[in-house]
Amino acid sequence: MPQYLLPCTCGQKVRVTNALAGGQVQCVCGQTLSVPTLRGLRSLEPAPPEAAAKVAAGWSRVHGAVFAAALLVATAGAAIAAYHGWRYLQVMPYAKDYSPDVIRAEAAHIDELSPVETLTHWSKLMEEGLGPKDPFLWTKAQESAKRLQWWMRLGGELIAGGVLVALATLFVGRTGK
Repeated sequence: MPQYLLPCTCGQKVRVTNALAGGQVQCVCGQTLSVPTLRGLRSLEPAPPEAAAKVAAGWSRVHGAVFAAALLVATAGAAIAAYHGWRYLQVMPYAKDYSPDVIRAEAAHIDELSPVETLTHWSKLMEEGLGPKDPFLWTKAQESAKRLQWWMRLGGELIAGGVLVALATLFVGRTGK
Protein backbone atom coordinates (compact mmCIF):
# COMPACT_ATOMS: atom_id res chain seq x y z
CA MET A 1 0.00 0.00 0.00
CA PRO A 2 1.51 3.37 -0.96
CA GLN A 3 2.56 5.69 1.83
CA TYR A 4 2.95 9.46 1.80
CA LEU A 5 4.73 11.99 4.00
CA LEU A 6 2.40 14.57 5.61
CA PRO A 7 4.42 17.63 6.71
CA CYS A 8 3.91 19.18 10.14
CA THR A 9 4.64 22.79 11.16
CA CYS A 10 7.39 21.46 13.48
CA GLY A 11 9.35 20.18 10.47
CA GLN A 12 8.63 16.49 11.03
CA LYS A 13 6.88 14.37 8.42
CA VAL A 14 4.27 11.77 9.39
CA ARG A 15 3.76 8.63 7.30
CA VAL A 16 0.15 8.23 6.16
CA THR A 17 -1.62 5.67 3.96
CA ASN A 18 -4.77 5.72 1.82
CA ALA A 19 -6.66 4.19 4.74
CA LEU A 20 -6.13 7.39 6.76
CA ALA A 21 -7.43 9.72 4.00
CA GLY A 22 -9.83 12.35 5.37
CA GLY A 23 -8.94 11.50 8.99
CA GLN A 24 -6.52 12.90 11.54
CA VAL A 25 -3.11 11.79 12.79
CA GLN A 26 -0.87 13.00 15.54
CA CYS A 27 2.70 14.13 14.98
CA VAL A 28 5.48 13.20 17.39
CA CYS A 29 5.42 16.82 18.57
CA GLY A 30 1.81 16.30 19.73
CA GLN A 31 0.08 18.43 17.10
CA THR A 32 -3.00 16.93 15.42
CA LEU A 33 -2.79 16.96 11.63
CA SER A 34 -5.66 16.60 9.15
CA VAL A 35 -4.97 14.00 6.47
CA PRO A 36 -6.12 15.14 3.02
CA THR A 37 -8.55 13.15 0.88
CA LEU A 38 -7.32 10.49 -1.56
CA ARG A 39 -6.85 13.10 -4.29
CA GLY A 40 -4.92 15.35 -1.89
CA LEU A 41 -2.72 12.44 -0.72
CA ARG A 42 -1.42 11.96 -4.26
CA SER A 43 -0.05 15.50 -4.21
CA LEU A 44 2.06 14.74 -1.10
CA GLU A 45 5.63 13.51 -1.25
CA PRO A 46 5.72 9.69 -1.54
CA ALA A 47 7.31 8.01 1.45
CA PRO A 48 10.48 6.06 0.75
CA PRO A 49 10.24 2.34 1.45
CA GLU A 50 10.76 1.59 5.12
CA ALA A 51 14.19 0.29 5.95
CA ALA A 52 14.24 -3.34 6.97
CA ALA A 53 13.37 -3.50 10.61
CA LYS A 54 16.31 -4.06 12.90
CA VAL A 55 16.82 -7.80 13.31
CA ALA A 56 15.24 -8.77 16.58
CA ALA A 57 16.86 -11.27 18.84
CA GLY A 58 16.15 -14.64 17.34
CA TRP A 59 17.50 -17.85 15.98
CA SER A 60 19.40 -18.68 12.88
CA ARG A 61 18.31 -21.65 10.78
CA VAL A 62 21.04 -23.78 12.34
CA HIS A 63 19.95 -22.73 15.83
CA GLY A 64 16.35 -23.69 15.09
CA ALA A 65 17.45 -26.98 13.53
CA VAL A 66 19.51 -27.87 16.60
CA PHE A 67 16.57 -27.03 18.86
CA ALA A 68 14.18 -29.13 16.77
CA ALA A 69 16.63 -32.04 16.60
CA ALA A 70 17.13 -31.92 20.37
CA LEU A 71 13.38 -32.05 20.93
CA LEU A 72 13.13 -34.93 18.46
CA VAL A 73 15.85 -36.84 20.36
CA ALA A 74 14.06 -36.20 23.66
CA THR A 75 10.77 -37.38 22.15
CA ALA A 76 12.41 -40.52 20.77
CA GLY A 77 13.96 -41.16 24.19
CA ALA A 78 10.56 -40.79 25.83
CA ALA A 79 9.04 -43.25 23.37
CA ILE A 80 11.84 -45.77 23.95
CA ALA A 81 11.63 -45.44 27.73
CA ALA A 82 7.83 -45.67 27.74
CA TYR A 83 7.65 -48.72 25.49
CA HIS A 84 10.35 -50.66 27.34
CA GLY A 85 8.95 -49.56 30.70
CA TRP A 86 5.58 -50.97 29.67
CA ARG A 87 7.25 -54.24 28.60
CA TYR A 88 9.22 -54.31 31.88
CA LEU A 89 5.99 -54.09 33.87
CA GLN A 90 4.66 -57.06 31.91
CA VAL A 91 7.77 -59.18 32.54
CA MET A 92 8.33 -58.42 36.22
CA PRO A 93 5.57 -60.66 37.66
CA TYR A 94 7.38 -63.66 36.11
CA ALA A 95 10.86 -62.66 37.32
CA LYS A 96 10.43 -63.83 40.93
CA ASP A 97 12.91 -66.65 41.69
CA TYR A 98 10.96 -69.80 42.57
CA SER A 99 14.04 -72.06 42.86
CA PRO A 100 13.62 -72.72 46.61
CA ASP A 101 9.95 -73.65 46.07
CA VAL A 102 10.82 -76.04 43.21
CA ILE A 103 13.60 -77.69 45.24
CA ARG A 104 11.29 -78.06 48.24
CA ALA A 105 8.52 -79.56 46.05
CA GLU A 106 10.92 -82.01 44.36
CA ALA A 107 12.40 -83.04 47.73
CA ALA A 108 8.88 -83.65 49.09
CA HIS A 109 8.05 -85.72 45.99
CA ILE A 110 11.22 -87.82 46.36
CA ASP A 111 10.55 -88.32 50.09
CA GLU A 112 7.14 -89.78 49.24
CA LEU A 113 8.56 -92.41 46.84
CA SER A 114 9.06 -95.97 48.00
CA PRO A 115 12.52 -97.51 47.57
CA VAL A 116 11.32 -99.47 44.50
CA GLU A 117 9.81 -96.31 42.91
CA THR A 118 12.99 -94.39 43.67
CA LEU A 119 15.11 -97.06 41.95
CA THR A 120 12.75 -97.15 38.95
CA HIS A 121 12.85 -93.38 38.67
CA TRP A 122 16.64 -93.38 38.98
CA SER A 123 17.04 -96.08 36.32
CA LYS A 124 14.78 -94.14 33.94
CA LEU A 125 16.84 -90.98 34.44
CA MET A 126 20.08 -92.90 33.82
CA GLU A 127 18.68 -94.41 30.64
CA GLU A 128 17.00 -91.30 29.13
CA GLY A 129 19.04 -88.57 30.73
CA LEU A 130 17.72 -85.34 32.18
CA GLY A 131 16.65 -84.05 28.78
CA PRO A 132 17.50 -80.75 27.16
CA LYS A 133 18.62 -78.00 29.48
CA ASP A 134 15.81 -75.48 29.48
CA PRO A 135 16.17 -72.45 31.77
CA PHE A 136 13.35 -71.76 34.15
CA LEU A 137 10.76 -69.15 33.19
CA TRP A 138 11.87 -66.77 35.94
CA THR A 139 15.48 -66.96 34.71
CA LYS A 140 14.37 -65.95 31.23
CA ALA A 141 12.19 -63.19 32.72
CA GLN A 142 15.11 -61.86 34.80
CA GLU A 143 17.36 -61.71 31.72
CA SER A 144 14.61 -59.95 29.78
CA ALA A 145 14.10 -57.49 32.66
CA LYS A 146 17.82 -56.59 32.64
CA ARG A 147 17.70 -55.96 28.89
CA LEU A 148 14.56 -53.82 29.26
CA GLN A 149 16.19 -51.84 32.08
CA TRP A 150 19.11 -51.07 29.75
CA TRP A 151 16.69 -49.75 27.11
CA MET A 152 14.82 -47.66 29.70
CA ARG A 153 18.12 -46.18 30.90
CA LEU A 154 19.06 -45.36 27.28
CA GLY A 155 15.65 -43.70 26.78
CA GLY A 156 16.16 -41.66 29.95
CA GLU A 157 19.60 -40.54 28.80
CA LEU A 158 18.19 -39.51 25.42
CA ILE A 159 15.46 -37.51 27.16
CA ALA A 160 17.98 -35.79 29.43
CA GLY A 161 20.41 -35.06 26.60
CA GLY A 162 17.71 -33.77 24.27
CA VAL A 163 16.19 -31.52 26.92
CA LEU A 164 19.60 -30.17 27.95
CA VAL A 165 20.55 -29.31 24.37
CA ALA A 166 17.10 -27.76 23.75
CA LEU A 167 17.44 -25.64 26.91
CA ALA A 168 20.98 -24.67 25.96
CA THR A 169 19.73 -23.36 22.62
CA LEU A 170 17.42 -21.02 24.51
CA PHE A 171 20.42 -19.28 26.10
CA VAL A 172 23.35 -19.78 23.71
CA GLY A 173 23.98 -18.61 20.16
CA ARG A 174 21.03 -16.26 19.66
CA THR A 175 21.47 -13.58 17.01
CA GLY A 176 20.87 -9.90 17.65
CA LYS A 177 20.07 -8.29 21.00
